[in-house]
Amino acid sequence: MKLVKLTMSAAAAMVFIGASSVSATPTWIGLCKTATLLNCAKANLVKHPLLGRLIPLVGPGKFNAGFVTIECEGGTGNSNQIEAQQNKEFTGTIESLTFASCKGCTAVAVVTPQAVLLKMNSEAGEWRLQANNAKVKFTGCPLGQFCTYEAVLDLEVQMNATDALVEPKGFEFKRVTAESTALCSEKGKWETGTTLFDWELDDAGFPNGTRHKGVTPSLIGAILIKTF
Repeated sequence: MKLVKLTMSAAAAMVFIGASSVSATPTWIGLCKTATLLNCAKANLVKHPLLGRLIPLVGPGKFNAGFVTIECEGGTGNSNQIEAQQNKEFTGTIESLTFASCKGCTAVAVVTPQAVLLKMNSEAGEWRLQANNAKVKFTGCPLGQFCTYEAVLDLEVQMNATDALVEPKGFEFKRVTAESTALCSEKGKWETGTTLFDWELDDAGFPNGTRHKGVTPSLIGAILIKTF
């Protein structure tokens, strides 16, 4: 699958938005139902200010802990209730994230709640997904071992024709020595596990709200805040 980086300089973004908005400063991040980097069309913006939840969907993935590689078929979770459009930075809290059908180590527990942040890096012109204290615990490992790793996540958000996605690309985690046994490597690597994002409106109560599949972030001007 060919990926297109969500990149554009801050200067170019302001010129683009300034041409179609009363403000030349792109101060809002909205969730778009189509893969649109800038100025998502009003009809495609997720309803606002109705509250909803981000639903991370993690594909088949691997984590290398040195003496063992943990493989899971996938994972899913949900965030707290948040607004679909936010000023300058998109913030929320992952309340749950569970993985299924794991081998190598049979149980994978992501420590939640976990605050996350989505923003555009104006210097590099790319979207970043960040978390200050991501922590994961592996149990049911060979030889009675168990491992805990933590990291300050800083991952690039990419985009294909339909979705925003995050790929770990071997992102390194540091072993939490007090919560790990001797065979766990000092550094663990999240090797694979592409993550997509759905959005579920809280219009019928979670988890039965309206589901928008494959939402992407879009930089928008203040004139486009309302979508109804």
